[in-house]
Amino acid sequence: MNPETPNPSTGPICRLGGADYLEPLFEAAQLNFDEGHDNDGFQTHLIEIAQAEPKKTHSKLRELLARKEYGHKDLAKWLLEFCKNGEPNGTA
Repeated sequence: MNPETPNPSTGPICRLGGADYLEPLFEAAQLNFDEGHDNDGFQTHLIEIAQAEPKKTHSKLRELLARKEYGHKDLAKWLLEFCKNGEPNGTA
């Protein structure tokens, strides 16, 4: 299996598109926070993406963080901790 192909045993959010969809997923996470949800399960899925596709996730997060006006830098920085240098880090 290609190391950048999500493992079939990963969760549904990772299998649906993974790192390609981080931007709208961060929007959804923020909406959940704004509505008072703790996002524990949602954040677990984001971590799963970072661990299943570390290089792709790292690259996408760097792209988002490079945008001057990007509104979810805190979430991007948080997720970056799970794929520093394009390698999986931490645990879900």
